[in-house]
Amino acid sequence: MISTSLEEIPLDEWRYAWRIEQLESPLSALDRERIRPLSVASSKRIAGYLDATNLHGDFPFKEGFFHRIESLALTPVDHQDKLLKEDQKVKKWLYRRGIPFDAPVFLTYDSSTVVLTTWKMLVRHWQLFYYSISDDLTVCDHSMNWCLLFFHEHELFFGTNKTEPNKPNLRGQFENC
Repeated sequence: MISTSLEEIPLDEWRYAWRIEQLESPLSALDRERIRPLSVASSKRIAGYLDATNLHGDFPFKEGFFHRIESLALTPVDHQDKLLKEDQKVKKWLYRRGIPFDAPVFLTYDSSTVVLTTWKMLVRHWQLFYYSISDDLTVCDHSMNWCLLFFHEHELFFGTNKTEPNKPNLRGQFENC
């Protein structure tokens, strides 16, 4: 289980803060507050824990670590209309993983770069947090009962210890992403 007593740094000191300025629509002040980069020392603790579990000992996850693994292939897009469709496809797929929107999640880029945010922020702003080709991003909560890997070759993997897929009520809530 991952510890929750962690040191944060200001958002503008986050290694990927420049990505916020690249967004088409500015983040609200509340959304900016929900992106909580961790200090290098705290990031090393989280990354060290993930390394100790050997989570990525096999691809995408250590064999037997999760009961079920699901994946989603991303389509590289070159047109705004296609980008919107891809964005909605990924948001819907993430939403259907059944993680509560208010669940705190760790976004681990490497041993010195970890962000604490909520599942809802990841679903709403996944393109802020993940750049295909450049990022391998591991997302998990403190329990490690599930994990999401944004793989740099345009693919997402979700491992879970639930034996049956989540069946969230899709009416109304997804549109709030």
